Amino acid sequence: MHNNYFILRPLGEQLTQLLRGGVIVECYSQDKDEIIFGILKGTQEFYIHALLRSDLSMLRFPNQLQRARKNTVDLFPELINLTIQEVFCYLHERCLAVQMSDSFLLLFKMFEGKANIILCHNQKPAMLFKKKLKEDLNMVPEQLHQHLDLSKEHFSHLQGDLRTFMPTLGAPLRRYLQSQDYEKKSREEQWGLLMEVLKELENPIVYLNRSNGLPELRLFDRGEYYFKTADLIRGLNTFYVDFITSQTLLREKKAAIRPLRATLKRNKAYLKRLHTREQQITDQVPLQVQGDMIMAYMHQIPEGATSIDLPHFDTNESVTIPLKSQLSPQKNAERYYRKSKNQKKEWKVLEANLQQKTAELEAVNSHLSFLENCDSLKELRAYVKEHRLIKEQRQPQTEDLFKVFQFQDFSILVGKNAANNDLLTQHHAHKDDLWMHAKDVKGSHVVVKHQAGRPIPEPVIERAAQLAAYYSKRKQDNLCPVAYTPKKHVRKPKGAAPGQVVVEKEKVILVEPKP
Repeated sequence: MHNNYFILRPLGEQLTQLLRGGVIVECYSQDKDEIIFGILKGTQEFYIHALLRSDLSMLRFPNQLQRARKNTVDLFPELINLTIQEVFCYLHERCLAVQMSDSFLLLFKMFEGKANIILCHNQKPAMLFKKKLKEDLNMVPEQLHQHLDLSKEHFSHLQGDLRTFMPTLGAPLRRYLQSQDYEKKSREEQWGLLMEVLKELENPIVYLNRSNGLPELRLFDRGEYYFKTADLIRGLNTFYVDFITSQTLLREKKAAIRPLRATLKRNKAYLKRLHTREQQITDQVPLQVQGDMIMAYMHQIPEGATSIDLPHFDTNESVTIPLKSQLSPQKNAERYYRKSKNQKKEWKVLEANLQQKTAELEAVNSHLSFLENCDSLKELRAYVKEHRLIKEQRQPQTEDLFKVFQFQDFSILVGKNAANNDLLTQHHAHKDDLWMHAKDVKGSHVVVKHQAGRPIPEPVIERAAQLAAYYSKRKQDNLCPVAYTPKKHVRKPKGAAPGQVVVEKEKVILVEPKP
């Protein structure tokens, strides 16, 4: 319901009062599915945060928002310093528009699965946030208004078909009407029920309830709810925080529960094997007793026998005892005595393992019980950390990935192979680092890490060049030319082979290859 026409229409009116006269001072993205507009009205800050994911497309309006220091990109520079004149929703359409000065229009298309932000100028689309939705460039904003015939006569003519009569009613409202036996009612009763819902939506109130661990937003009072407000902006902001928090909780729950369930399965299988072995030992005649029986009836055992049936000392029942045909009865008895000693050791290990695995099983069940019933992200993280339920994966360090040398307090990184060269140059080199490679031959990429405010001295450049020469096909040459340039002048063409790059504005130094 957060991208429904019935919330966008009154939201436009509320935003007009709040934002009219405000100036857009920034527009940026920190994620491929989000865009943020910073607005300044006098001395007061406002933000429009559009989230356009496949599972959730919505708007929220925080008063404060901290921009990340990295991984952000500025967008729609044409909007900067433009003034907001009006915010409105197109008639019976899930599109919210922000009309600005200089004939610019910012269109929020909130279609589920195809949500997008479209910048229009003079009523023509000029730029898209999601460029893959190319059909949005053909939109004509003035034609988005849908003038529906909402008369009772037209409703009757359509035989109460809600989808045709009011396409923007939305699935949640249609489901609610169906839950009220809509199909079984007379046409007059259907009309009355629909009008009752539409009247309630004229001044919508936001209700939040939960379903499958995630919050749901409703605009009508039906059933239980944990939050209620007539302030649409507050309702959307609350929904966003609750949804993201709940989604993160569910995701981290699954991450913690998954290895526990795997451990539970392994431990149960292991315990089953231990109990089976325990039963086998318990059910058989003790090996010590079998050795004693062989000694007691030694004279009855024929030479070369592979087994012998002997009466049990206590029950007198016949017991079949396997024998080694090449051993004498006495040696067979000694063999059973040895096996008896080993079995006693095995029994101790078996009991210890049973005790250990049973305790582990109880601990795993205890962890699972807590995690499955935990509804606080803070408590979940504290519990996972305290009990070390998720092993932290050690991130590879620079010294693990590349050859690393230190010279005059400067770090010099050397690639190990073609693919490793790409990793070094494309992902571990800063634009101001110094990049090197032996001229016209295969070899390692070499990067000298820059230090803010400190130029790289000539001796460091020479030493790094010697390494670039040494780790190349010119290793055996007396002198080797080495190209060097700031990393920002090195680019990798699309489709280039591993380690292959294009270098611009390079300089060349002639050095002796040295390890």
